[in-house]
Order: sequence, then structure tokens, then C-alpha cells
Amino acid sequence: MARALAEQYGGDPERLHSMARDNEDLEKRTQSLAKGIGPITTNIFLREMRGIWEKADPLPGDLCIAASQNLGLIRKNLRSRKIILAELKALWKNHGLPGINLADFDAALVRCGIEDGRKRQRLKSHDHQRS
Repeated sequence: MARALAEQYGGDPERLHSMARDNEDLEKRTQSLAKGIGPITTNIFLREMRGIWEKADPLPGDLCIAASQNLGLIRKNLRSRKIILAELKALWKNHGLPGINLADFDAALVRCGIEDGRKRQRLKSHDHQRS
């Protein structure tokens, strides 16, 4: 990855960002840096760069969406990730906490989604053992 960054962008991540046309192009360029950098890794990286890089604005992943819906933050019938992102941004803009940014909120929702999945697995395992 470091070699590709050095060869394609002079070793400067800022150049990677500035050369990207938009968020989608930034995602593609990031994924192309090395084998094994897939959509989830790219989403995590760009989520953390949100607010730092203008073009870093990844769509919410499945865990973020599931947690948002389970917590009642967004409607369960929403399917468009762009609309979900817009709703989460509006929610954060209106109700966010000082010193915590949208990337932190997104990461917290992902952690909630992971924990919810674990709870569901434990319940499923427990129910299976009782049968």
C-alpha cells in the first residue's frame, strides 16, 4: 500500500484526496492502493476522514443502518443509503454533542450494530439449546 501511495501520489495522502473527483472516485482510488483493501476497510478509513477531507463522505454500512433503525433514529422502511446518510447528518446536526463529530456518531452506531448482532446470536444459540 505504501509503495502504491508513493508511486501514484508521491507518498502524499492529501494528493490522493485532491486527485479524486468525488467520494466514489476517492473510494475507488483508496481500494486500488493494495490487494485486500475492500469496501469495509475503505468505508472505515473514509468515515474517519469525514470532516477532514471534503470528499470523504462514505455511505453508511449495514451495521450503522441496522443500529439506526433498531434505535428508532431512522425509519425502518428506508432503503436508499444516500437518504439514510442525509437523515443521519440532519439528526446529528440538530442533536449532536459538543466535541463529538459525525464520524464518532457513525462509529458508535457501527459498534451498536455489532453488539446487537452478538446479542441476537446469543439469543438464537440459547433458544436452540433449550429446544
